[in-house]
Amino acid sequence: MKTVFSVVALVAALAGCASQPSSTASEAAAPAQKGACMTNFATEGGFWTGQRHSTYEVFQKKSPAAAFDTLLQTVATNGYQIVTSSKESGLISANQTVSYGKGKTVPINVVIKKLSASEIRVDVSLALSGGVSAPIDSVQGEFCKFMDAVRQTPNVNDPAAQQGAQSSGETAGSAKKTATSKKAKKKTTSQ
Repeated sequence: MKTVFSVVALVAALAGCASQPSSTASEAAAPAQKGACMTNFATEGGFWTGQRHSTYEVFQKKSPAAAFDTLLQTVATNGYQIVTSSKESGLISANQTVSYGKGKTVPINVVIKKLSASEIRVDVSLALSGGVSAPIDSVQGEFCKFMDAVRQTPNVNDPAAQQGAQSSGETAGSAKKTATSKKAKKKTTSQ
């Protein structure tokens, strides 16, 4: 599902209602169901001044490189245009065009930090300029989709992940040996 951002023209009296979502019993239960993604979700600002939505989650036994690859693909396949990305710094910056926004875009940033040898933190933030609104549950759903993708990456100590890495290393090594032996064979043949 693509998050839809739209420019909303409201009278001043309704602006407060538009920027403050109402809480229901089902929404109160949502953090327990969604985990840290929902629990750590925060919103700053307001409709007229602009809003910044953010969340973070800490993952055990995840590789920053694997999380980066997964997140880059997830961000791109969810309708965002990648602006910049750097695996070394763990940063993905992307944006999405606002529906009926006359060329406005909404930037989203994903930052992956290595906290320890077996722990990473993923931060996601989205900035909406003044006059642009998005349903809070849609933003939360999008953020949790990114966190779920990281959760699905193989653990660092996962034997299947290590075996896959060894297999790809062995394949690369075999290809290198084959190329070297072909060069040696060619050299002896030409002499």
